[in-house]
Amino acid sequence: MRKVKVAVIGAGTAGLSAYRSARKHTDSVLLMDPGPLGTTCARVGCMPSKLLIAAADAAWHMQHASMFGVSAGQIEIDGANVMQRVRQMRDRFVGKVLKGMESIPEQDRLNEGVRFKSDHLLVFWTKGTGHFS
Repeated sequence: MRKVKVAVIGAGTAGLSAYRSARKHTDSVLLMDPGPLGTTCARVGCMPSKLLIAAADAAWHMQHASMFGVSAGQIEIDGANVMQRVRQMRDRFVGKVLKGMESIPEQDRLNEGVRFKSDHLLVFWTKGTGHFS
């Protein structure tokens, strides 16, 4: 059993921001996330999809540049290069998040899944058992 003033569930972008804000007011903060750390948004969600949308948007603008008197010629999309850029940008961002995680004291982190059992009481995922306890 561990008592803290602030429990932050999730080490995504919002969770990391909440942790840092809470630490300005108290040392009794616990950041909980089962991992992998580095934010789901950056790893597989919004960031990769936004980079793909940006590539498609660039191609669309090139295709429609003639209305401005600009010709880009034949437009070709190199899917492998697009995906390489997505991976590079994702990995760079996730790397910065992981570096930021290093600044969080180990005693303030818990790499476990949690859920609320009742008001003000969290239970942790017991690894290997397949249930919360």
